[in-house]
Amino acid sequence: MTENPSNNGSVVGLLEHLIRADRGRMLATMMAQFGNLGLCEEALQDAKAQALQTWQQQVPAKPATWLLQVARRKAIDVLRREQHFQGISAQLSYMAETDVTDADLTSVTGLDRLPDQRLKLIFICCHPALEEKSRVALTLKLIAGLSTEEIARAFLDKPATLGQRLSRAKRKVRQSGIRYGLPGPEDWPARLASVLQVIYLIFNEGYACSSGEQQLRMDLCEEAIFLGELMGQLCPNETEVVGLNCLMALTHARRHSRQSDDGVYIPLAEQDRSLWDRQVIADSSYRLEQVLALKKPGPFQLQAAIAALHGEATDFESTDWQQICVLYRLLLSCQANDVIRLNLALATSWVEGPQAGLDALASLTYSLAGYQPFHAARADLLNRLHQSDVTRSPSLRGEAIKAYNQALALTQVESERAFLTARRDDL
Repeated sequence: MTENPSNNGSVVGLLEHLIRADRGRMLATMMAQFGNLGLCEEALQDAKAQALQTWQQQVPAKPATWLLQVARRKAIDVLRREQHFQGISAQLSYMAETDVTDADLTSVTGLDRLPDQRLKLIFICCHPALEEKSRVALTLKLIAGLSTEEIARAFLDKPATLGQRLSRAKRKVRQSGIRYGLPGPEDWPARLASVLQVIYLIFNEGYACSSGEQQLRMDLCEEAIFLGELMGQLCPNETEVVGLNCLMALTHARRHSRQSDDGVYIPLAEQDRSLWDRQVIADSSYRLEQVLALKKPGPFQLQAAIAALHGEATDFESTDWQQICVLYRLLLSCQANDVIRLNLALATSWVEGPQAGLDALASLTYSLAGYQPFHAARADLLNRLHQSDVTRSPSLRGEAIKAYNQALALTQVESERAFLTARRDDL
């Protein structure tokens, strides 16, 4: 056992951290044993409630293992009370008497083709019986441990609306009798795109957090990269799987330059490129070239190509913005959405000037009104236009300040808040 916590707040904080970091592993491990998503979720929640009481006296030396052990016993208690208990009583008794080990949180014995149970849980969440948006939201909730509010921000939704969607998805999983396990080859096409999108969104939330003190959450980034590598082992010839893994590797290679020592976000133009992992960038770029040569381009390969162009530039000024614009237009042709249009507008501004970027943003004013990066991008473009205007027009300055304030109102990441505040105050 560890030392007593100093107060209730420390226990709550520890539990929240554990649930956020290890929820996916715990649920996947329990699903492998019980196969009932609702039962596993409720048991884990009951274990958390018990921990809130028990840990006030003393926190266990291995808190995550303790939580999984208690959750498993609570699930067994529920099954024992049900009418069909008799047929599985011997197995339940054995499980109840067997202690959980550290290995249970990283791998489970008896797997056929998957080296980790979390991918099997992702495939349940990405079943074609669920709507595409529900598949992604449910996986982010169960695997990545994101809150309803965080997922709602990722989808530009209201938390209440997203919460209802999650409830319907869980109910459908239960009522449809969706089985836990790896789908057959005939079911791959219907689920692969959603699985890859989920892994990417997990990475994206870690790389650009939607709330909290830090810009980065390394645990989510590494979780997504790990899951991507598992997908690569499972289907090594899928070009989009390779594209996703290259995209995450190329982006993660720049992680050490994105935030200052005092916790302030650093934009791409000002990052210290000596901190980038050049070996990872070179290896991933080479791997990407090989898969692009197969001429089966997809959204993740195109995004990886954009990331490679950024990674290969020795400084911001030497970035091949014209080629990046071409790639964004190709990306729009196969995956049209307003966030891609926003990125294309920013890339265009480095080719044709900030006014061209602002003109391109004008059509997105309504659709991205609640999206913080839109207002941050508009503020930056107005600031650049103001700085290039020899008259230093007061109206441009005022518009830029207003846009920074709009971005600040939508920002829940402290590192971004510090950056945006400094830019606004400089004006």
